[in-house]
Amino acid sequence: MYEQDYIMRVNRDVIRTIAKLLLNKDIDSPEISFSDELKSEGKRSLELMNGQTDMGNLHMLKQEIWKLMEEGQERALEKALLFYSYLNEQNEEYLASQDFSREKIKMGLMQISSKYGVDSVVDLMYF
Repeated sequence: MYEQDYIMRVNRDVIRTIAKLLLNKDIDSPEISFSDELKSEGKRSLELMNGQTDMGNLHMLKQEIWKLMEEGQERALEKALLFYSYLNEQNEEYLASQDFSREKIKMGLMQISSKYGVDSVVDLMYF
């Protein structure tokens, strides 16, 4: 339990750091800070991320977000951070039921940081 809390806190700090470095936003909770801005653009995605998901939809949403980032779509980084923040706040049972883990969240955040060139900062936070 303590280890999971620690991992959740580090993941939350990584999300905050990426948002500050790349978006110049100092946020405590990405769910609150980004959700108001993204509602009009991605209502479907936000509904999926707000718990109305099943495993197929969650994995499909992850793929859609990565596709947006690969295409360089506007606000793709915010959507990705919101997605991983949402997952990070879920309990272990939910993550297991969705075939996710804290380690997969960490790997996703590391991939994002690598894509946007802040991987050295994020590596320091995880190690």
